[in-house]
Parts: sequence; C-alpha cells; structure tokens
Amino acid sequence: MSQKTGTTENDYRFAGEQFDSHVGQYYLRARYYDAGVGRFAGRDPFEGEMMQPLSLAKYPYVHGNPVNAIDPSGMFLITELNAAESTNNSIQANQIPSWIDRLQSVFLELAKATADVAAQALEVMIEASIEINEALELVTRTFHIPAIVWGVDIPVTTFHTTSAITGFGFTRDNPFQVPLSPVTPVPVFLNRASRIDGKWYDRHEPCASGKLPGDFCDEYPFGSTSQGGPDKYDAGLVSLLPIPGREQSIREDDSQGTRLGQFYRRAHVEVGPRSPEYIIPGSRFISFVTPGFTTYWINRDGESQVF
Repeated sequence: MSQKTGTTENDYRFAGEQFDSHVGQYYLRARYYDAGVGRFAGRDPFEGEMMQPLSLAKYPYVHGNPVNAIDPSGMFLITELNAAESTNNSIQANQIPSWIDRLQSVFLELAKATADVAAQALEVMIEASIEINEALELVTRTFHIPAIVWGVDIPVTTFHTTSAITGFGFTRDNPFQVPLSPVTPVPVFLNRASRIDGKWYDRHEPCASGKLPGDFCDEYPFGSTSQGGPDKYDAGLVSLLPIPGREQSIREDDSQGTRLGQFYRRAHVEVGPRSPEYIIPGSRFISFVTPGFTTYWINRDGESQVF
C-alpha cells in the first residue's frame, strides 16, 4: 500500500490481511510476507508439485501474480474468483467429515443414554464440544474465516442444524424423516447474500402442516446466504423445521435471528451476490454446532467470543 487517507487505525490492508507494524510485513499464518519485495520471509513448507514448476519456488508470493490470486495461509495459492470455493473444498475434504462423524457418534450416544448415565452423557458432550472448538479455532485462524457455533441455549434450532449437516435433515426428499433415513448433508461453509423476500418455506413440509401457534419455520442453510433459498430447497439442499418462536424471533435477545445479525456485524461478514459463479471472500463464514456449550462465535484470528 503506497498511501492512505484518514486517521483511523487499521492493521488489515493488502488482500484484507493483517500488517504487523513491528516487523513491517504481513502475517499470513504459516509465514510472513514482505510486500516491498513481493516475497515471503520464510521458506514454503510445501514441497511443491513437479507438474507445476512455479510451485517449486519457495519464496515468491502467489507465483508473482497478486492481481488474480491470494495466499491467506502462507502455504498455497487460490485465485480470487474461486477463493471461496477452493478454500471451502479444501477444508471440507480434510476436516469436516471427521467433525461430522464425531457429532453423529455423540448424538447416537446421547440417544442411548438413560437417566442413570446422565452425568456420563454430559461428559461426552463437553468433551466433543472442546474438540470441535479447537478444530474450528484452527480453521478460522488459518483461513481467516469467522464462525458461528449454535448451542444448547437454543436446543431445537441446534438439533435442526445438527440434523441438516449430518445428513438427516428435513429436506424435500424426506421432509418428515419417516422413516429415519440419510439425505444429502447441507453445507457448513456459507456465504452471506441478500435475503430473498417472502416466506416461501411456509408452503412446504414439514412447516406447512407442522407449525404450532407461535412457531417459526427455520430454514437451514439460512435465507441470508447463497446456499439457502427456494432454488436450493428444490435441489434437496435446504432443510426446514418448525421451531418455537422464542428461539427464532429477532424480538428475543438470545434467539438465532438476533445472534446471526450480531455475528454478521461483529465479524464484519459482507453481503455478497446470490450467484454461485462469483463469491466475494469477505462474505464467507462457517456455521456449526456444539452439543455442550451455549451459542458463541469465533473471529478471523481464531479467538472464541461470547455474545
């Protein structure tokens, strides 16, 4: 950055990354980047691919192409146009299956639990929650993506999200989960987008006939993301479930609606387009669940925050 205007202090500059004024370089997790010379200060820990000669060089930043690519981890290049999808796919392939398997095992254990083993069940939930939190803090810190983690303070909503991401959601293919059967898991890596007007989901099961007075129809992924909406529902990628209004209404201080709005503001999650062809990096975030803690969020530096 050659110049700036205004007096507001801001350490997040080139490509939205943190500038360390003490060393005069950018902190990119695995190593520091010197923008003055366009090179990293430390050796690339990745050995490179023989079929991609540029990846064998250990110090250049994004193969000398900073206009079209970024390197938020200090370990590999991703292009701006595909940054969100490339990052998401990388983490999904290596991290998410193990987290979801862990969630499934925890909830199966809880389903078998009786009053006699309530204390043991609680211990299992806390242990799993700690593991999930550690993994999420690592990913948010590495990829500079914030996360919101739904918890036991909104139990029905958290149950719905858990069902959806573990492949037992209430989608178009099996809206009542009768019989209980797996469906396509919905995403946990989401992108904020402009919300679709209208309560389209109230026309579909299980919300059409299953809502009680005061209930809201919960849509996951959220309607305020590019992964939500009626088109994704038609593709079997959105789960719907009636939820008590106190867990959903923005009039309640600790509801999902209120918490999601607070998270968007505090984590500075930008509103991007609904089109999947182009997703801005600032709109990315993770939505996950915890079986043992109350709802919290994690900032882009991997630090857990309370609401």
